[in-house]
Amino acid sequence: MQIPVKYRKSTHVSVSIWDFLLDMKLYLFSPINLSVSGFGLLLQKCLKEKLLQPCQQIHALMLTSHTDMNALSLNSKLIGAYASCGDLGSAELVFQRTTNLNIFAFNWMISAEKSIGYFSLLHQSRTIPNTYTFAVVLKVCVGLMDLNKGKEVQSMIYRMGFESELSVANVLINMYGKCGSTEYARLVFNLMVERDIVSWTSMIYSYANVGKIEESFILFEKNEVRRPKMSEEGLTPDLVTWNAMVSGYVQSRRSTEAVALLQEMLDAGVKPNEITLTGLLPVCGLIDSAYTGKEIHGLAYRLELFANVFVASALIDMYSRCGSVEDAWNVFSSIPFKNVYEGVLPNEVTLTCLLSACSHGGLVEKGLKIFWSMEESYGIRARKEHYACVIDLLCRVGSGCKVYARRDLAEKMAKDILQMDLKKPEGLVALSNIYAAEGEWDNVENVRNMMKDKGFNKMPGSSWL
Repeated sequence: MQIPVKYRKSTHVSVSIWDFLLDMKLYLFSPINLSVSGFGLLLQKCLKEKLLQPCQQIHALMLTSHTDMNALSLNSKLIGAYASCGDLGSAELVFQRTTNLNIFAFNWMISAEKSIGYFSLLHQSRTIPNTYTFAVVLKVCVGLMDLNKGKEVQSMIYRMGFESELSVANVLINMYGKCGSTEYARLVFNLMVERDIVSWTSMIYSYANVGKIEESFILFEKNEVRRPKMSEEGLTPDLVTWNAMVSGYVQSRRSTEAVALLQEMLDAGVKPNEITLTGLLPVCGLIDSAYTGKEIHGLAYRLELFANVFVASALIDMYSRCGSVEDAWNVFSSIPFKNVYEGVLPNEVTLTCLLSACSHGGLVEKGLKIFWSMEESYGIRARKEHYACVIDLLCRVGSGCKVYARRDLAEKMAKDILQMDLKKPEGLVALSNIYAAEGEWDNVENVRNMMKDKGFNKMPGSSWL
């Protein structure tokens, strides 16, 4: 067998794929191994490695060799292989042409298509679902935010006796929690014979998700999680549970409790991650506590998370909100360039935060330097949020374009403002003032008429952010 050029060995192809191609050659071209079990093994490898073209070749050979595709669930494996490769059209075609569909075929289609329709077909065909079926279809309900359909699925779960399955009950709690129905989530939780850390975390998140922080806290701290019930079950709160609680406090703007929870977390020996820190840092900006922010910054450094782009963005935003512009700049400057190759690079949010910091601190030259180097240094094209920050920066220092005689910048900003159809006048006002300073009164009148046509009303002192 001649291996096609695209599959020939190179440093970019894993060894397991080459093992697969060797197996494929042996199975397909040996009279002894050209069997149903051989096809099944190859399809399983296609599914695992997500190899579409070999899957298509195997399918073609099964058809031309008149292989019984109902044997050993070959049809279901073929559906799964196509679905895992993202070829949903072929998966659906095989599904439609299969006469004896089993639960695995339905599970693949429900999971791949994220469609309730296949679950309805399953019910009509009297195929018996399994725990995975219910887990998948409940996740689909979450995606659709379809609480009523979720209740219908729960009714079927109870009718078929799956309510005692731990994984099914956990997904039910998660579905009700994300759909905002904490009453039903708690009912499922209370009826559970066995619970694991996922059960507790899902229930805590359900309360936090709708702002019921007291209930969430009671479940987490006062009555249950730290005390006998969870201990008897051999469970302790994990990182996800703590993060869910932190998120709940932050969403409810309960800053003091959120920061206190971090200390409890550390005392309990739980190591925070980037999600914990990025969730907490905005709190410091809200309460204008640069001291607390610096403590979290120090923690990020000790945990070696300071170079994470999301943590760095949150730190820059926190320092800018607290008025610590130099600290914001230092964070930005400390992001290691070597991490460009690791995917850790300042993103749009990082630069927006930094430009905002420069605006609040009146650092015109530094802000403009960052703005003009965005695309060249970081591969980020300026968006309207970045333009808004720069305009705000220039206006805060007193018609910055005029002071620095940056007519070119003012004209570019004015042009971009018109293209973006923004509804605030500061950029055009700056341009008008520059024209006036140079005695170009015709241009002043043109800009003023343009502002009038656009319905701009000057609002001194307002920010674009």
